[in-house]
Amino acid sequence: MSAGVRWRVRRDLMAAKAAGAAGFAVLALASWSYFGDRAGAFLAAGAAALLGVLALRDLLSPVRLAADPGGLTVVEGFAGRRRLSWPEVVRVEVREHNRYGLRWRLLEIETGDDLYQFGAHELGVPCVDAAAELTMLRAAPDPRLAPRTAPPSASPGAAGDPAWDATPDTARGGAPDARAEGGRGGE
Repeated sequence: MSAGVRWRVRRDLMAAKAAGAAGFAVLALASWSYFGDRAGAFLAAGAAALLGVLALRDLLSPVRLAADPGGLTVVEGFAGRRRLSWPEVVRVEVREHNRYGLRWRLLEIETGDDLYQFGAHELGVPCVDAAAELTMLRAAPDPRLAPRTAPPSASPGAAGDPAWDATPDTARGGAPDARAEGGRGGE
């Protein structure tokens, strides 16, 4: 597994939104110009504007969620980003919703104050797969917080270090320990 993972909006969905916006814009223009249908033109223009805004958001911020051993980066608002460390994340789970005969799953990331929800279309993978990977990354130690290794000469257990030296006291000129010899020591 790599050090970090990024989940992004599928490119085919970005293209479909942009094509839909262009199609509705042409329909609005045709409704107004050729057919004189002002109500239809306003409806088509509204649909074109909505799809255009969604396509623009996908273009400006295609990566919706990024994670590494240090934490998460989530999209906040239209195209802003927020960095969350793992201790800030209270819960990561996939919730299944059923309504009007439809079923969908959302990846929910909860902090103390905010709730971030991502669908499979935003992540480009099933929500269950993203949640499993987030769980593994959350459990992985942050390499930036790992203790630094000391040079071999200064490491514990090096020759001559009295705190870690396994040489018996008698070899260093000290008194023999009665307990080490099998005696009762203190008597």
